[in-house]
Amino acid sequence: VDTTSGVTANVTCAQTDYPVADTTHNTLTCSIGAIKCFVFASFGKVGGSCGGDSFYDDDTFAYMPAAVGSAAIGQTTYTFSITDTAVNGVTVPDWDSSALPAPKFKVLAVCSDASSRFSWSFTLLLASLLLCVSHRSLF
Repeated sequence: VDTTSGVTANVTCAQTDYPVADTTHNTLTCSIGAIKCFVFASFGKVGGSCGGDSFYDDDTFAYMPAAVGSAAIGQTTYTFSITDTAVNGVTVPDWDSSALPAPKFKVLAVCSDASSRFSWSFTLLLASLLLCVSHRSLF
C-alpha cells in the first residue's frame, strides 16, 4: 500500500485441481483494482497454496500461455478454463497433463487500483516490478 499517492496494491491467488479429461474453471478476483502482472502462473505438477505456502514448479509443469496472461491484464475478475492441454482454449505446445495423478493450476497476480502502470508512485512501482520480475512474470 502506498499511502502518499493513494494507490493501493495486493497479491491475489487462485488455485484448483483439475480432473484428467475434463475442463475446470477457476476465477481470479482482485479485491483492489485490476490485474497488473502475474507473479506465478503454472499448471501440472505444481506446489504451494493460496494459504501461504510458497509456490513452486515441480518436475512436470507448464507455464500459463502468454496470450492468456495478456488477456487477463487490466481485468478485475478473470476466469480460467483449464484442460489437460490448454488454458482458455490456448494450447500449450508439447504439453499433456493427462498422465499426472492430480494436476493442479495455480496463479498469483498483482492487483492495483492505479489507472495505468505509469501512474503508480515510484516506490510502489519499483516494489511491484521487483516482485513480478523476481518470479519470472512474462505478462
